Amino acid sequence: MLENLISQAKFKLNCKNADQGCKVEMKSDDLTEHELECQFRLVPCPVASCQVMVNFSQLDAHYLVDADMHNMDIGGDVINLKSCDANDECDTDWGSLFWVQSGFRFCRTFVKRHNLWYTWVSIEAGLKQATRFNLSIKVEKRNILESASIAGMVSPIDWTVEEV
Repeated sequence: MLENLISQAKFKLNCKNADQGCKVEMKSDDLTEHELECQFRLVPCPVASCQVMVNFSQLDAHYLVDADMHNMDIGGDVINLKSCDANDECDTDWGSLFWVQSGFRFCRTFVKRHNLWYTWVSIEAGLKQATRFNLSIKVEKRNILESASIAGMVSPIDWTVEEV
C-alpha cells in the first residue's frame, strides 16, 4: 500500500546512491531508470580476478590501484589460448583486455571454472547501453579445419562474474 502511494506521489525522492555522491532527486517513476544508469552506483570491477565493488564514477582511479592486475593495454582481434591439460581442475582467470569503441570502454574476459572455459565482453555502461551492442566469438583449432562460433549480447558492467 505504501509503495503505491510513493509511486503515485508527485514529490521528488533522492537517488538510492545519494550516500555514494549522487545529488539527483526525481519522481519515483523516473528515479528507477536513473538508478540503473547512475554514475554513482556500485559496480563490480570487470577484471574477473578482482570483482571489487567500485563506485562507477571511480573506475579509472580503481584501475590505477593495482596497475598490473588492471592492465589497460588494448587487445587485438585474436587471442591465442595456451594448450592445457583437459584434466586440470584449477580455476584460472586470464588477463582482461580493454578497448574503446563508439565512446565506450569494453572489457574482454576469459576464465576457467570447473574444467570449462568462459569468455564474455562487458561494457562500462548499464544494461540500456549494453543492449545496443552484440558480440561474436569464433574458436579455431590451428592446422585443423575445426571451428565453433557463437553470437550474443554484451554484458553491462553491473553484472558480476557469476551473473554473466
